[in-house]
Amino acid sequence: MTTLGDGVLEKAAAEYAEQGFSIIRNVVPQDLLEEVSAHVDWLTRKYPDLRPEHFHHPLIRNDAFWARLVSDPRLVDIAAFFLGPDLACFTAHYICKPPTTDSPCCGTRTAPTGR
Repeated sequence: MTTLGDGVLEKAAAEYAEQGFSIIRNVVPQDLLEEVSAHVDWLTRKYPDLRPEHFHHPLIRNDAFWARLVSDPRLVDIAAFFLGPDLACFTAHYICKPPTTDSPCCGTRTAPTGR
């Protein structure tokens, strides 16, 4: 099970129930975050005509780094806490939205409001 401190996931669930979101900090270590950043930079160079917010399942299906990332036990434990133990990930999307673009993207500060 997770290496997070006692009550962290329960607190996150309560925040989610109250606010519709929760932030669980310090789950992914800095060295893995740096690998993610380097991988997104690589994807950006490999697919220069594709906006980063469109790095979705056609790119991911053969992406060994992505498979390692989403199967990280820390992330799987959090997903299992919220979704149950029988997990399968059959499609996904890197959310790599540059903060200054005009393309709306749900879950970012450029998402449409008022819903």
